[in-house]
Amino acid sequence: MRRFLPLPRLDRLPTAPQPVEGVFRYHGEVVPVLRLGVLLDLVVDGAAGGGETGLYAPLILITWQGRPTALLVDQVHGDVALPAEERLASDPSLSFNGCAAGAFPDRVTGRAGTVTLLDPDRLLSEAEGRLLDAFRAAEERRLARWEGAA
Repeated sequence: MRRFLPLPRLDRLPTAPQPVEGVFRYHGEVVPVLRLGVLLDLVVDGAAGGGETGLYAPLILITWQGRPTALLVDQVHGDVALPAEERLASDPSLSFNGCAAGAFPDRVTGRAGTVTLLDPDRLLSEAEGRLLDAFRAAEERRLARWEGAA
């Protein structure tokens, strides 16, 4: 995780794959915004993780495959420094593509249980990653044409 960001104005494109909410520019780079609820298949009939984006919906800026990517989430409860000894092992076979890298006790929300640690590099399958790269490249070319005309 690089940082939390407020939701900027997103360019939404009809050619975007379903999990892509849109794109924005961050320090000169095109950043695709992926709806985490859709990626994790948490959407039930347009409900949590796939409904309308609220004005204050936060983004988690991550580095995926060496490029900035943002995850759109419903809310952020906080962040914690996690000592290695508090990290609990996770069975990678129990999550898509082994994206659940571990867990730790929930000390932030006050609820009993654990918080799952996700490995950003494993959130997408190899095929999905290629599609996202192709989408990002197409969007960079499209924006370059607009900037060249200005």
